[in-house]
Formats: sequence, C-alpha cells, structure tokens
Amino acid sequence: MKNTRIFQILIVSLFALVSLTSYAGSKQSSGAITQVEVDTFIKQINKAFESKNIDKVMSFVNEDATIIADIDPAPQKGSQKFTKAQLSAMLKMTFPMIDSVTVRYRILDFNYNAEKAVAETTVEYVTEASAMGQKSIEKTMSKYHLARKGDSLTIKYQKDEILSSQMAN
Repeated sequence: MKNTRIFQILIVSLFALVSLTSYAGSKQSSGAITQVEVDTFIKQINKAFESKNIDKVMSFVNEDATIIADIDPAPQKGSQKFTKAQLSAMLKMTFPMIDSVTVRYRILDFNYNAEKAVAETTVEYVTEASAMGQKSIEKTMSKYHLARKGDSLTIKYQKDEILSSQMAN
C-alpha cells in the first residue's frame, strides 16, 4: 500500500511539474506569448517525463520552485507543497519502479493579456503509468499565467487540480 501511495504522489507531482518550469528555447524573445510556444513548452516537458530522464525533467524546474498539487482526488484533502530538491528525490526513488508512462494533453483555453503581459492558459492532462504490477490513470487540469523572461517562458501562477484518479492491477 505504501508503494501505491508513493506512485500516486509521483504522478500528481509530475502534473504539477509542468506548472513550475521555464522554457528556454523560445524563438521569440519579446512580445506576445503565442499558443504555439505554450504547446512546444508542454511537449518538451512531457517528452522528458515519458523518457524517465530525471536530469532532463529537473532541468525544466526553476531553482526556487515550489510545486503545489492536489495530493488526493477526494474532496477537501488539500494540496501539498514540494521543493525542487524534494521532487528530485522523489523521482530518483520512483522512476526506477515505473515501467511505462504516457502523457496526453490538450489546451482548453488560451488568452494573451497584453496589459499584464501574461498568457492565461488552461491545460487538461491525462497520464497513464504502470509500475509494480499496477496501472494508474490520472486526469488533471492546470491553470497557468506564463510570462516572458528573456528567451524563456516562466510560470507566474499555477493551480493544479485532480479531476479523476484510477488504480488498476
């Protein structure tokens, strides 16, 4: 049961990871943030996660990041905060136990707010993972405010919510 809980926390934390990263490699260094940039940002993080490359995943996390995510899909269970170091330690412990991971997403809405110079985006994620003979399917929604910082996109605000979670043998 303890391994199952660790596995669930890992999956939830990785959804939150997307909301606390910066994307270096943007072709635009100033001006409005485009939906294409946001899409590229999310694809790169998902690719690193699916390959289970801890160093690559952690390269997307700001040094001072605090990862905030629902820790349980049950109502009123609250959220938990993780630092970059805590997330890294969790990945090092759990990635070796994961057999496979697939992340799908869709951008539900996108709006560039010129007055605030932020992209306001809502993304829905579905992650399927198998580990230790169990399969997990989690659906989450993340709301972001992304701002440009030099050649990078940086998350200014995030809110992650578990919409559903299923465990199967």
